[in-house]
Amino acid sequence: MNNFIKRIYSLPLLSGLLILLLVAAGSVELKEFSAQISTKNNTEVVVNWVVEEDSEGMVYVLKRKLSHEDDFTPLTQLDHEQGEFSMNGRSYSFTDSNVFKGNQSSDAVIYALYTKDNSGSNSLTFLSQANVNVTTTAVRKTWGSIKAMFQR
Repeated sequence: MNNFIKRIYSLPLLSGLLILLLVAAGSVELKEFSAQISTKNNTEVVVNWVVEEDSEGMVYVLKRKLSHEDDFTPLTQLDHEQGEFSMNGRSYSFTDSNVFKGNQSSDAVIYALYTKDNSGSNSLTFLSQANVNVTTTAVRKTWGSIKAMFQR
């Protein structure tokens, strides 16, 4: 009878620990997320993020929208392997070269970062967002048009 009671109490405890481990394995601690106009090319926005720790199989989804728009547009997906190990954690970077194409306004551009659940549901978990003001100048518009002509 004593062994029976031990089994009854240990089953929920083991189940709880297993659930906790599964949740912890898929979680990410975001240390930094930023978006800024590139210092090399003022027609691009560089988005950077650093995570404390992530796991193999982790996928990050980066989306963008203008402040007057309702929905985000997916830009890219980066896998765990595409990050670089640093002293601060694992760092990721994406350069948005198309932010000025078709953007005739001076709206803020909003970038949102998500993690993707690869368990089959492909659900997204929001991590953070960053805004950057990209005043469209005549130079940016002209340079963007010239680049677009040669990218075909």
